[in-house]
Amino acid sequence: MSDKHALTTGEVARYCGVNFRTVIRWIERGHLDAYKLPGRGDNRIPRSTFLHFLEQNQMPVPDELQPLSSELLLFLEPGPSQMEVAASCRYAGWDPRVVTDELQLGFHLGEHAPAGLIVEAGVIQSRIDKLLSSGGKDISVLRIALCHTTKVEKMCAGWHIVNWPSEQQALLALLSRTRSDNVAGYGET
Repeated sequence: MSDKHALTTGEVARYCGVNFRTVIRWIERGHLDAYKLPGRGDNRIPRSTFLHFLEQNQMPVPDELQPLSSELLLFLEPGPSQMEVAASCRYAGWDPRVVTDELQLGFHLGEHAPAGLIVEAGVIQSRIDKLLSSGGKDISVLRIALCHTTKVEKMCAGWHIVNWPSEQQALLALLSRTRSDNVAGYGET
């Protein structure tokens, strides 16, 4: 999902398969709420308004405008830490799913499009990055690596590194902030 909170008439037209003048008529007739930018007077349609319009008119929601998932994959060593991390995820508003091997991880990444994943820090990070970018496009998910020592041997770009369990509050803050950002991106502008 993009970070934009409003769409142009051209973008709405492309999503609906119509001419941009049709979108302007929808706005003028009150079928689609929009606001005008100062100066040139271009129309902008809030994302939430457009999604409501699509729903009311039984039109499909484009994939890139789908609400973000709340699923968070956990690929951690079985044990008490795994359960504590899962509980922290639930507390922060996420839906944690435990996967036990790389095959399950790949399946869930491809089929369920989770919003994020938490793994043990180490070599697996680079393999996950390759998996996420295979197929020509980089899938954007929250990436958190937990380490159990103060020294992390290898860190990959794009990953949040959290020392577990000493930085449990930092993990909670990161999860809560990211979850509220995701919800805000889909909600009202």
